[in-house]
Amino acid sequence: MSGEHFFGVLFGGLDFSLYICSIACWPNLWAAGDLIYEEDGFKRQRNSTSRLFHVYVNHKQINNLADSGGVYRRKNMNLTTMRKQFLSFLLALLPLMASADPVLIDGIYYNLNTSTHEAEVVNPSTDFDNPSTGYVSGSITIPATVTYENVPYNVTSIGYAAFYLCTSMTSISIPSSVTTIGLQAFLACRGLESLELNNVTSIGEQAFAGCSGLTTLGINSVTSIGKQAFAYCTGLGTLAIPNNVKSIGEKAFEECNLTSLEIGSGVESIGYLAFSGNPNLTTITVSDDNNNYDSRGDCNALIETEPNKLLLGCKNTVIPDGVTTIGDWAFYECSGLTSVTIPQSVTYIDNYAFAKCTSLTTVTIPSSVTYLGYWVFAWCSGLTTVTIKVETPLEYVGIFLDCNTPTLYVPAGCLTAYQNASGWSGSDFSSIVELNNVDITIGAAGMGTYYSNVPLDFSGTDDIKAYIVSAFRPSTGAVTLTRITDVPANTGIVVKGAADTYNVPVGQGETVVANMLTGVTTSTVLNKVSGDYTNFILAKKNGVLGFYVVADGTTLGAHKAYLPLPTAKLPTATSRIALSFDDNGTDGIEQIVCGENDGTFYDLQGRRVATPTHGLYILNGKKVFIK
Repeated sequence: MSGEHFFGVLFGGLDFSLYICSIACWPNLWAAGDLIYEEDGFKRQRNSTSRLFHVYVNHKQINNLADSGGVYRRKNMNLTTMRKQFLSFLLALLPLMASADPVLIDGIYYNLNTSTHEAEVVNPSTDFDNPSTGYVSGSITIPATVTYENVPYNVTSIGYAAFYLCTSMTSISIPSSVTTIGLQAFLACRGLESLELNNVTSIGEQAFAGCSGLTTLGINSVTSIGKQAFAYCTGLGTLAIPNNVKSIGEKAFEECNLTSLEIGSGVESIGYLAFSGNPNLTTITVSDDNNNYDSRGDCNALIETEPNKLLLGCKNTVIPDGVTTIGDWAFYECSGLTSVTIPQSVTYIDNYAFAKCTSLTTVTIPSSVTYLGYWVFAWCSGLTTVTIKVETPLEYVGIFLDCNTPTLYVPAGCLTAYQNASGWSGSDFSSIVELNNVDITIGAAGMGTYYSNVPLDFSGTDDIKAYIVSAFRPSTGAVTLTRITDVPANTGIVVKGAADTYNVPVGQGETVVANMLTGVTTSTVLNKVSGDYTNFILAKKNGVLGFYVVADGTTLGAHKAYLPLPTAKLPTATSRIALSFDDNGTDGIEQIVCGENDGTFYDLQGRRVATPTHGLYILNGKKVFIK
């Protein structure tokens, strides 16, 4: 039964039924049409490549939330339950019925409660299915008290759709007497630039949704933020949730174009996808005093502490060991994410977790994973290599849909199982290759470079060692080589040992590395300069090993690595870069003792950062965190 007829059945078609139903029946929506689906307050149409396509309001398509709005009705509600909810809601409304029509006082509409002498700011329309729009503009001040017929009323709340679609409102002053802001109170007020709530404790659902001009947000008194309260507030950029906030509703800050996020100590609950659709996030931090959520080890992620569930990541996230679940949409559309290491502790990766991470080129799924959700890596168009260490193929539910057919590497002895498994053997992969140990040859120089499609494990022997280039110091003309034993797939390394061929086992690839080496899988022609970088290759000249600048047209062999360094940082006429090993393993190779820090920072992908801000960086070959 639709909402329009519900109260007519119960009470003979009373003309206020739409008002009651619009508010009391809000949480679960009714949608019409095959292409429209219900999603927590908005109607949307999905297409095959985009999470959201159109928003539907009152069954009419709009292209921008700021263009319109509406109220929807509950679906699939048991009639007895509906009667109970209505009667409870009706009792709550009885004190207000002395003021059935809004009262206009100094340009603002109010409902007046004659019993409590309290006033609520409301929409001028009495048709609550079609609230008035755009009836105020400019700078608005709500008084703490209003007087009507010589009776004073304290203004304590801002009600449903009070300033609905008032797109010309530029500022609002809310007195400390107001403690609650209701459903859609400022929906799509896109001219509103700043908001300061001095005593408000509760913000209702969609209260400020679509306020795209909002750049400053003061919520230091708020304890509860409703579902989609600030959805589509694309001007926010940075967001700091203060310590007083206890609950954050579902999709509260969806699609807000956030670049940084801080969660205060008091947050006790965070709703489903509260910060979804913010692909430009670079930093995520949680107060150390929060008992429910954390960003342990400066990992740049939002983690629910007790279940060890990663709820939200960004392009700089390092997934910590101990995380067991990567949640729905955790890295969705994170186009800046170029590499990710999934630790062995992870057992569950949920729906869309890495979907549309278009810069990801390789991923390794550890043997610990027991569940991969729907479309986990779908539309990761940059993927070239997928390594899965799980021996028994998991159910395939579009996990790598539209990923430009990467190569799939599977455990030794499991090739037939994956070839016969539904989905894994389909068109999403160009080929399936069984993982085997890799042969690496070191020549007479005692050192070389290598680049592998699969992760490698160097922990079993010291006969051959692997290093990444973790830092470059222009003041000394040297790079720092840091030893690692667990090498991720598609990572350029320097290998060192006696002249021989070594059989290196395939690894898990769990180590997070900040590496400046670049590798190739096929023979590649290099020139001296590529853009802003000068290219160097490892060689031994006149008995001295180092990275030497390449001549134009030099061919680098398959599965080798080279070193691109920013030309502007190089000392004049540099032809060789010296080697400095941080494990003191010189083996007769030139050792550079470095002096003071030259101030060169690199991100976790090995890229130089001219002006580091808040986050995790590499300095002098070591990880540092800047607060």
